[in-house]
Amino acid sequence: MWNPPSELPESEAIELLGSYPKEKHEITAELAVFGKMLMDMTNQRAASLDAKATSIVGYSIALLAFLVANAKDWTSHLSAGEKLLALPASLSIFVAIVAGGWAMRAQRWAWFSAKDWIRREILVDVETQRRYYLSVAQKVHRRNERVNESKACAVVTAQMALACGGVLLALVLVLRIVS
Repeated sequence: MWNPPSELPESEAIELLGSYPKEKHEITAELAVFGKMLMDMTNQRAASLDAKATSIVGYSIALLAFLVANAKDWTSHLSAGEKLLALPASLSIFVAIVAGGWAMRAQRWAWFSAKDWIRREILVDVETQRRYYLSVAQKVHRRNERVNESKACAVVTAQMALACGGVLLALVLVLRIVS
């Protein structure tokens, strides 16, 4: 499981953003560039996790379809030991579908709102606005990283379940061939 090195609490981020002189706007500009990079990376990670989850669900459904399409052969021709392996294989594949679907589900992806964009207290000067927007971006980034962590855990679960189901099915097929 991925853990960020340390999360900067919102109050500390706001305090740090207010700790340097307003004339040092190049600091704010550099923080904005870095923040944009972090936001882009978070969005790319979400897209990558969604793609992985979609693939896992697709492969799992294909395996399940294979089992259902051949259910007559599986149920009538398998030995008791083979059936004992086929059942957990089917359950593992089902778990992979559920976990992959859980990873793909629409989650509350945080983004900037009109409420964040236009606020009376930040209309003092441009530097105050930039610093405020940075604090909002940091909050959005932190929230979205938590969503990605949830997605990543579900993807790992789905991967492991699919791998287990595939190995068990392969073992059943090998036992069928040698018997």
